[in-house]
Order: sequence, then C-alpha cells, then structure tokens
Amino acid sequence: MYMRGFIGGEKLALGILFAGTILTFTVRIFMTHSDLVIGDDTGTYLATLNFIKGTDFSGHGGERPPLVGFFMWPFIGIFGTFAGAKVAAVFASVLGSLSFYLLARKIASPLAASVGAICFIWLPIYAETLGWGFLSILVIATALLALWGWVRYSEDPSLDRALSASALTAVMCYLNQTAIPILALVLGAALFALIIKDPRMHIKYLLPGGALLVLLSLGSIPYTMAHMSNLAVPTADGDAVDYYIQIKDPVTSLIAVVGCIVFAIAGRKIGGVPGMVIGVGGALTSITQAITVPGSLSLITVLGRSILWFWMFAALVAVWGVPKMFRNISRKLSREQYQAFAGVAVIFAFIYLSSSWYLRFESVMPHYTTLDEHSVAALAWVKERTDPDEKVGAYPVTLGFYVQGVANRQDVTTAPDGGNKGEVSYEEAVRGWWARDDKAVRCTLGFIKECDSYLSDLGVRYLLTKAKPDRPLDPVFTSGDMMVYRVSEARGW
Repeated sequence: MYMRGFIGGEKLALGILFAGTILTFTVRIFMTHSDLVIGDDTGTYLATLNFIKGTDFSGHGGERPPLVGFFMWPFIGIFGTFAGAKVAAVFASVLGSLSFYLLARKIASPLAASVGAICFIWLPIYAETLGWGFLSILVIATALLALWGWVRYSEDPSLDRALSASALTAVMCYLNQTAIPILALVLGAALFALIIKDPRMHIKYLLPGGALLVLLSLGSIPYTMAHMSNLAVPTADGDAVDYYIQIKDPVTSLIAVVGCIVFAIAGRKIGGVPGMVIGVGGALTSITQAITVPGSLSLITVLGRSILWFWMFAALVAVWGVPKMFRNISRKLSREQYQAFAGVAVIFAFIYLSSSWYLRFESVMPHYTTLDEHSVAALAWVKERTDPDEKVGAYPVTLGFYVQGVANRQDVTTAPDGGNKGEVSYEEAVRGWWARDDKAVRCTLGFIKECDSYLSDLGVRYLLTKAKPDRPLDPVFTSGDMMVYRVSEARGW
C-alpha cells in the first residue's frame, strides 16, 4: 500500500486525472487569451503544415518531420491560423499527463500516479519550453508513451506487445529528429540489459519488433537526412565541423554526478524493468544535460533539451518516492490526521507548482513569443507584394520563422542570438550559408561595419524588423514599431 488512508481506486484516480487535465487546459486558455500565439517556433510549425498541404514556398517546411503539422491541422481548421496554433500549443502542454500516468502507474498507486501526472504538467521547466514552442512538450509526452509500451512488454513478453511498443517508438521519428538520439540511448541501454538477462525469451519477440520499427521509420529518412546535412554544413571559410564534446559549466557537472547517484539508487529500489528504465534514463540524461558540442548548433539543441528528459525521469522518481516518505513521517498520525495532512500537502504542492509555472511562463513569453498584430500586418503586406519564389529578409531569426510559415516565403535571416547587436551567439556553431546570411542582414542594418555582404546581393527587396538600424534606411511600410525596409538599392550611403 503506497499511501495509507489516501488511496482511491482506479476510477477515482482517472477522474482526478481527467478533471485536472481539463481544468489545466481551461486555465491556460484563459491565461493566454491576450497572446496572439505561443512560441516563435510556431512559424516553423506552420511551414511544416504548408508543406504537408502542398503549399509551402519557404523551402524549409520539408526539413521537419510532418507530425507536428498534422497535429496542428485540425485546430487551425476549426479556429483559424493563429487561434488554432495557440489552442494546439495549450492542448500539447497538457497531453503529457495521460502518458505520464500510464508509466507512473507501473511504480505507484493509481491516486499517486494521477496526482503526480497533474503536478508533472505544472513543472516550471515545461512552462519555459511552451514559451518558445510546444514541440518539445509533445516529444516528452510521446517518449513517455513509448517507454510505457516497452515496460508493458517486459511485464508479459509477447509478440503483440513488442510490435505495439515498436509502433509507439516509431512515432518519434515523424515528430522530431533531435529527440531520436536521446530516446534511442535510453531505450537501447534498457533493452540491452533486458536481453542480457534472458536472451532466449526476448530475441524471438524483439527481432520482429525491431524489424517493424525499422520498416515504419523508413519514411522518416528524408527528414533525418535533411537534419544531418545541417549538422555537417562547413564554416564560412570552408572548414569542416569539429565535433568535440565540452562540459557546460560546474553546476551542470554537479547535477550530472548527483543525478547518476540518485537515479542509480532509486532505480534499484524501485526494482524490475520500470526501475531499470528510470534509473538508466535518469542517469543518462543527467550526463547529456551537462555536455555540449560547440561546433554544431543542432547538437547544442539535442543535448541542451535533454534537461527536459532529466526532469521527466526526476518526476517519475518523485511519484514513487514522495508517497513512501509520506508514509514514514505519518506513522504516528491517525487515519483522519493522515488524510488531512496529505490533502493539505497536495494542495500546497499544487499551489506552489502552478504559481511557479505561471511566473516562469509570463517571464519567458516576451522573449520567446514576439509575434503581434503589427508583425502580422507587415507579413501580410510583404506576402501581397512578393512573388512565391522571392526571398524576404528578416531580423531577428524568430521573425524569419514567421516569414517562412505565415508569409510563406523563403527567408534570409540571422543566427539565433536573441536579436543582440554586435557579437553572434553560438559563434563557433554558426557556419555555411547561415553565417553568410547572418552577416548580410547585420551589415544591411549597420550592426557590422566595413561589410562586403548585403541583403541586396542575395536578391532581397524587403527587410522586416523592429530593430532600429544604425544606418539610414527608409521604410516602405510601418505598423507600430514594425518596419519593412526596401533594401535592393541600399548599398551606398
């Protein structure tokens, strides 16, 4: 018994789970009513939607696996482009409660799993993730479902369970390339340990399961190859990419050491395959969140976002461990006292998490979500006055995302540095055509002096930005602080 006097049946747990999820969704819809969209990555998701609809002129819509576009399609069909994209983001932000519950149920009581699932979707780290784009949250929800599928298989190995777990895993290939290495690392290590224990039992099921996984994943190869080609883009000087691994900082290193120890102990105490998966996954993501590859912007993203996986495994350990601690400290309490104590603790935990989530979300939205009605007006103006195959300049890169997805045009934009002038963030990782375009945009705006690269050299007539140029440029369209400059004649000043 996990929580003496505080255990409900499966029906009660599911009622709490669905009521809490629906309430969370409703609250977040009201919280975001004044925001046009959530996350500047929405622009790239819209480009993917245009691609699967056969209307993409940006040239970038086919670089991302298509499931995010299919996910958004019904919401946009019902609510329109911007409202639909926002509803899709909020919906994605609560989906993880269902898959978290399925996996947590393998190590905790139904009630603990349902309460833990609601707390999980209120973790502040995921508020920041939602702020820039909902795909990473959708990835975590899908990863939990895949892990649940393999844990379910381990409980009663059979061909149908191996095939269904493989099918769930294959979904990730069509959702996000940067998530595949982390999931493959965790599942590969866990399944290897499982096979070692009883190879005769598992090989006869895992070989067909692996074959199905490969077969279902074949269609994702073009998207994976597009992503890998971006990893290998040389520097502007033609130098090859240097894939050297680097420790981020002492704090993340400390997290890695402590995390490996804690997850190893917790995994062993949880026991069985669920304990092994959580222990292995937590230890591996403790390490990956602490390292980076400065020479590759894509690998920086892969390893950097593994902190989201780290918190996923930490939440699973908490769902298992907190009820045990609760039981130990409440042994001298009566049943009524225990119920009151547990209820108050859950309420305070929810108040703390929801308040922290809200504060984190509100603090990141101005930075990560910059689209407003003035930007939309400028994008519409440019779309009306450019040909489908024409390039459009944008500063910063987040506005370039919307040139791709909303204006549906090719973009020439900057590196992802948050719009800072002068030095480029991730300088070592900015390479090839991206480095050239970055310099061209900054030179046109006068942010870099003595330049020999300009937007007009790249066949661009218009540049969209809210930034104030450090050189004279005359706007041809103005809406609020949003400007559209004509730059085809901007070489001399």
